[in-house]
Amino acid sequence: MTEPKINKVWKCTVKWSDEVQDYVLQLPDDMLAAAGWEPGTTDVQWQENEDGTYSITEVKDDGIE
Repeated sequence: MTEPKINKVWKCTVKWSDEVQDYVLQLPDDMLAAAGWEPGTTDVQWQENEDGTYSITEVKDDGIE
């Protein structure tokens, strides 16, 4: 059975963090809740789309998204 896809777009801003000395992307709480993701416990994979945007998908323990 495949999981339903979320049909919503979130816009996020990449910001510099002086604390970690790197760029960070803060994902909105409603996005995390909609995806069922927990901060620090969910592995994700980035995919560049043909229109210059990116998609993020969860990588399951078995390697399947």
